[in-house]
Amino acid sequence: MPNGFHGTKEEWDKMEKDLLDSDNDLILFAKEKGMEISKNYHNWPSRALRWEKNDINKDIGISLVDSKSQTYNMGVGVFKDIDFKRYWKNKILKEKVSWQEIKNNLISLLEEGYKLAESWEEKDLEYSGEISRPDETGLIGAFRRIFRDIKNKRQVRW
Repeated sequence: MPNGFHGTKEEWDKMEKDLLDSDNDLILFAKEKGMEISKNYHNWPSRALRWEKNDINKDIGISLVDSKSQTYNMGVGVFKDIDFKRYWKNKILKEKVSWQEIKNNLISLLEEGYKLAESWEEKDLEYSGEISRPDETGLIGAFRRIFRDIKNKRQVRW
């Protein structure tokens, strides 16, 4: 995943233009299906339509992959966290394609992604790894780990 954008406003506007042009279609689809839309995750041109069903988080994502070639990925993913373990499943619907290829099929791709995500149940998800416990993140988490290590007479981890 790109680590954010570091350029001019003109460069950003050019990179995000295709997504902005399709925002109305995305908004209408999201409203119809009861989804929320997030934009520009990690300060990179993207859109994600998100919803939850049966405690499973689901999303359909579109992201600029390469700003020079103006290519995009579109995919669907679902996940569920159980006892600080993440289980998930995903599928790429379009990979490194022009915006025109997504735009010309946008509604059918959104429908395909929605139906696919809705068909996946907890039993279909695969273990993907441990996730951070809320008390183990940030500065407070660091202090908790230090005090726990001191209490247990272990070497302090930074």
